[in-house]
Amino acid sequence: MFNNDFKQAFFNQIARLIAGPVLLVVLPLYLSPEAQGYWFSIMGLAALTLFADLGFSTLILQFAAHEFAHLSFDAQKRFVGSDAQVRKMASLFVFALKWGGMAAVTVFPVIALVGYAVLNKGNTSLGWQGPWFLYCLASVLVFFNSIALACLEGCNGVGVIQKIRYQSALISTAILIAGLIGGLELYALALASLLSGIYVVVRIIRLFGDTFRQIWMLGRGGAYRWGKEIFPLLWKYAVSWISGYFIFQMFTPLAFYEYGPIEAGKVGLSIAIWMAIFGIANTWMVIITPKMNMLMSERKYEELNALFNRNLLLSLLTYVAGTLVFFAAAWLFHQELGFLLNRIASAISLLILALIWLMQIPINSYALYMRAQKMEPMMYMSFFGGVYVVLATLFVSHHFAYDYYFSGFLSGQLWGLPLVYMLYGKYRRV
Repeated sequence: MFNNDFKQAFFNQIARLIAGPVLLVVLPLYLSPEAQGYWFSIMGLAALTLFADLGFSTLILQFAAHEFAHLSFDAQKRFVGSDAQVRKMASLFVFALKWGGMAAVTVFPVIALVGYAVLNKGNTSLGWQGPWFLYCLASVLVFFNSIALACLEGCNGVGVIQKIRYQSALISTAILIAGLIGGLELYALALASLLSGIYVVVRIIRLFGDTFRQIWMLGRGGAYRWGKEIFPLLWKYAVSWISGYFIFQMFTPLAFYEYGPIEAGKVGLSIAIWMAIFGIANTWMVIITPKMNMLMSERKYEELNALFNRNLLLSLLTYVAGTLVFFAAAWLFHQELGFLLNRIASAISLLILALIWLMQIPINSYALYMRAQKMEPMMYMSFFGGVYVVLATLFVSHHFAYDYYFSGFLSGQLWGLPLVYMLYGKYRRV
């Protein structure tokens, strides 16, 4: 019934979904409320790595998918096709890796210093400095991995890349649990990220060593100048991705600043729950992203639209089912899970988050469809959406009860979804 790409992507999201409840149990047992706040604040601040990526990995996936429509892999995972097309693909890989190196050297030291300044406001005796800088180091490795995986996933490699990701997620979760039980506290977070990142490097080399040897030999000469195609799009992606940080990632650090580490921990864990449910539902869109780009390149619009509509519906149905399961479990077992439910946000906040991520399913899907055309029509909407959500959240945090902390985010989705749908209508191919 399901193809291999879906199975691997599904296992990836299942691994993340399993990790969520497991950590939900383990974190309160082995971390103080204050340490939990630092835990999620570190993760939120480390998400500033998007200032190194700026949507570049997604852009590379799309370009690789367009090029791979004219190529294939042999048994050793080497590109097969016309010599000119293979060299063009090889030069794309080399361009991506070189750009990633330059971005890492430029951005990550700044992230480390900004994060230090924010976390230092906590005025605590908790030893967070070492874990923070080690987590930043691990983030560099994760960043490079994301670029390499995006290149390979664009080459119709969803199944194998998703398998690497879910194996990495399982390893990371195991290290997190072992580290917390062993008393490593915040160091468990940093070590899990570092060691799972190393595992991904080993798997890439083992499975795609011949691929990278081929592209390095053929692509070093810069057979094709990718900058002239990528850079005009990259700055538009950058605006959207930076706006996305403020829309999705700023809540935990802001809660840390406004309310303190304990409430920040509740915010972080609550968002993690809904991101896990969203991730499961969004699997239906993840598995077709390279295929959408290839169909767009081949101008097979009828097949593209049928595929897109079907998987969008499946994503929505999956999300609704996951949401109902969560609330049913919380209601039926609220006494047994009381010590856990006390570590997350209130029922009102959780309901607001559920509505937010429900609307994010079609918004994200429409964006994927439009970007499959090597365009970024979401730039201005993302920018104004980011500004609006930041200002609305600041207003709410100063004038309303903590239970309504996410209501500014919800109001942004309420006007954002209709506008995105209208924009999608202009770019829909028929």
